[in-house]
Amino acid sequence: GPNAPPAPAITLPPAPPGSPAAIVDGQIAAYNSGDVETFAAFYADDVEFFDLGPGNPMTMRGKDALIKRYRPIMEKHHPRATLINRIVDGRFVIDKEKIVAGANNNSGAAIYEIVDGKIARVWFTPAVLRLRPK
Repeated sequence: GPNAPPAPAITLPPAPPGSPAAIVDGQIAAYNSGDVETFAAFYADDVEFFDLGPGNPMTMRGKDALIKRYRPIMEKHHPRATLINRIVDGRFVIDKEKIVAGANNNSGAAIYEIVDGKIARVWFTPAVLRLRPK
């Protein structure tokens, strides 16, 4: 509930270079830097985003769409992600993240699938903050 203490951020040992966890770590650092081009470089050109739920609907496809969506969000809201918890299972990295953007904050989970050194697919739980450029 609203009075629950904030979940502590976790400190993980450095992930092996090039590992799925290291790729997701780089993506989070780039997201927090606000550099959309560096952020997008961690994703496959044909990356697919889904909402977890019945049918797992696709919400976005492609690096160009990613840049178009995130550039105005980063410029206007300067969001920051903090890692709260992580499970690594082979090529999948499952992160519980807290997102803070101005007065807005929320937390949710993201499942990243890493293929050939890039984030190929991402599934978001419904709780992840949906920032809009406006």
